[in-house]
Amino acid sequence: MARFMELYVVTPLPGSPSPIENLAKRSVAIVRSEKKPDRWEVYEDVWAGTGKEMTLADNVFKVKQVFISSPQSPIELRLDEKMIGLKPGDALLVL
Repeated sequence: MARFMELYVVTPLPGSPSPIENLAKRSVAIVRSEKKPDRWEVYEDVWAGTGKEMTLADNVFKVKQVFISSPQSPIELRLDEKMIGLKPGDALLVL
């Protein structure tokens, strides 16, 4: 069975109720914003399914790891020979 890993870069909104670093090992839903269709919103602790087996919807993921970019520990990704730097405060979610 092949395992796939997805990466998402997340920018927390000012005044977010919970810190983004707490998303590790939680389920999240990634949904297009109604107010800003060019943005996606992340909702935490979302479960799909009932009973012992959990079925995930197409937009629900379990976060494996969270990396926060900071001036002391900047995160850079190489994609198609281009370097993409995350801004301080942005997070890289490994799903």
